[in-house]
Amino acid sequence: MQRCQYRRRKCRHCRELFRPHAAVGNRQKYCSTTTCQKIRKAQNNRVYATRNSGYHSGPIAVARTRAWRTENPGYWRRLNGSRGAAALSSDALQAELNVKPSENQLLTMQERVTALQAELSAQRSVFQGFAAHFTGCALQAELSSMLGQWHDKGVALGAARGCI
Repeated sequence: MQRCQYRRRKCRHCRELFRPHAAVGNRQKYCSTTTCQKIRKAQNNRVYATRNSGYHSGPIAVARTRAWRTENPGYWRRLNGSRGAAALSSDALQAELNVKPSENQLLTMQERVTALQAELSAQRSVFQGFAAHFTGCALQAELSSMLGQWHDKGVALGAARGCI
């Protein structure tokens, strides 16, 4: 095994000393731990995205993607060694769908649904109380009409801003 001739250096993330890999040499700034490599990769992705901000958008990107798809028809259908023949089997998803949740999972799901419904009901009551206080009116018919108008205005505002 070839010994690295480079001096030890400090990792930019964990600040631990490490010996750079012989093939990389003094360009290596991060040690080889998984955490530090994830940080390095994330940093490289941020720099790339900043330098090439328009690479994945616009008419040039659309043309590039269309050209690649024309040159590689059916690429997503091809099998590779890691997925094997079962990846495209007609009943692969069906087997997953037939799995039934355990009794404990059903109870947990029911508790979550019940908690969500209770929270939504409480939010509705708070909102109706706010509307009654804000408008000075407690008549159900008038509040219902007013809340409907507020809802419609909110939808219109959201559509105008492109949120919907």
